[in-house]
Amino acid sequence: MDDLVEHYRYGHCYSFALAAAEALGWQIGALTVALPRGAGRHIVHAYVVDPDGRMFDAGGQIATDEMVADYLQDPRRFTSYDFELCGSPAAFKGLMQDLYLGNWQTYECLLQTEKRKAL
Repeated sequence: MDDLVEHYRYGHCYSFALAAAEALGWQIGALTVALPRGAGRHIVHAYVVDPDGRMFDAGGQIATDEMVADYLQDPRRFTSYDFELCGSPAAFKGLMQDLYLGNWQTYECLLQTEKRKAL
């Protein structure tokens, strides 16, 4: 079971978040970073958010400080990080398409920034 959790926590979190959000009717959230020299934003980790605002990934409930420790091991590489609420699975799929096609100006699907911290 640990191998399966690791698989969906590191490298396949997008797939887990999409499947969980579709099955549970929850929204998708993302830990994002601002890349240096204006190179845009990058999603570091995707997870689902329950109606009470708690965050879950393949390992279960996860706190913001745990995500930062797990996924931003060298935060000096980034200008800032955010915990962003991406909305529905359809909105997240659109966001992913925009990010991978380099359409930074259409990165408007992010509906709410829960926390922003300059590094």
